[in-house]
Amino acid sequence: MERSFHGKSFPQGSRSVLSLLFILLFLLLPTPLLPAESLEEAAKREGKVMFYTTIPVPYTQMLTNAFQKKYPSIKAEYYRAGDNQLLGRIHTEKQMGQTHADVIGSPGVWANVYKKQGLLGKYISPEAQFIPQGFKDPEGFWTANYTAYYAFIYNTKMVAKKDVPKNYESLLNPAWKGKIGLSSNEVDWFMGMLDFLGEKNGIQFMKHLGAQHPVLRNGRTLTATLLMAGEYPLALSVVHTTREQQKKGASIDIMSLPTPTLAGIRLIGVHANAPHPNAARLFVDFILSKEGQGIFNSISYHPVRADVELGDPVAAEIRRNLFPIRPRDADVVERYKHEFDKIFNKR
Repeated sequence: MERSFHGKSFPQGSRSVLSLLFILLFLLLPTPLLPAESLEEAAKREGKVMFYTTIPVPYTQMLTNAFQKKYPSIKAEYYRAGDNQLLGRIHTEKQMGQTHADVIGSPGVWANVYKKQGLLGKYISPEAQFIPQGFKDPEGFWTANYTAYYAFIYNTKMVAKKDVPKNYESLLNPAWKGKIGLSSNEVDWFMGMLDFLGEKNGIQFMKHLGAQHPVLRNGRTLTATLLMAGEYPLALSVVHTTREQQKKGASIDIMSLPTPTLAGIRLIGVHANAPHPNAARLFVDFILSKEGQGIFNSISYHPVRADVELGDPVAAEIRRNLFPIRPRDADVVERYKHEFDKIFNKR
């Protein structure tokens, strides 16, 4: 039997050959690609993101509420704890095979620890291009989302402006012996100073500072509070806390030093085994966006985006000359913590 095709007849066997040729042609020709699912669509499908952080609860709520307002179909939850407690919880969850965190926010000093324990996954946010070098991981495991500027401060009722120390060496003047407040766990600052001064000179400076018998108190908040109360005239603090107290009328000011300001990094990254990986990436994008960085700016936390103008002119001037404190491995952090304790806490 024959079939016709455009007026021509083909035997049944020829028709089978033509069918086979059409099938082969279909398979070989490139097929149009289906539109890829966007990150936002994938995140909405997951419907939730869990943020593990060390940021104080009121500020964490501001960040998660802003994210959920922008993406109402994604429920944003958080768990807040101190530095060591947060790392411990995340590590314990890994051992138990129960990952709850999607996004991790932590002091940058622990960045290498999170990486080496396999707790951070690689994600280079498109917003990271606006973050300066030194404030993001070259391998893409974390990005700084805000920073803490370390600064020595003084009680303006106890110290005349002309007598304010002009450099680090001035802090070693015998006149300040027993008159400098210091938190009992400033290991991040300790390591930053060793980076800046060099290991040998840094340790020597710290030993001389320890010989000044600084007044050790538990935490920066208490240290600054007691400075304002007049217990001692000088103290190590952070700029954003100092500026907040100044706005409330506190008689304190920041020592102006002719050196870069040490910047403690506060990182954000996606958990390596995030239950909601797309929502996690979207949350990181939001935190690093101009909108997210603007929230940090509004609460006097110093954002790291180069295109976000700081609302505080004092902080803006300080940001012109920063020295980021680099992360360390866990054993190095412990070694420096032991060195800090030996110099300052175990006199």
